[in-house]
Amino acid sequence: MNHSPEDRILEETLSKQKELIEFYKKAIKQSADQECKDLFKSLAKSLDSDMTSVAEEIAKHRMERKLREQ
Repeated sequence: MNHSPEDRILEETLSKQKELIEFYKKAIKQSADQECKDLFKSLAKSLDSDMTSVAEEIAKHRMERKLREQ
């Protein structure tokens, strides 16, 4: 399937967000301070919501393109 530039950007964004969540998970494990752990957990939760939005946007763009191609 031919991906549009927008799809590639969205997919790259999703990939970077996944990397950042992994970083947050490591930071949570390595942090001795509960306040820092809570901050990283909050950031990871917020980013996870953003990732869902990005994934939905990718699906929407692909569906719109399929409909135009028919």
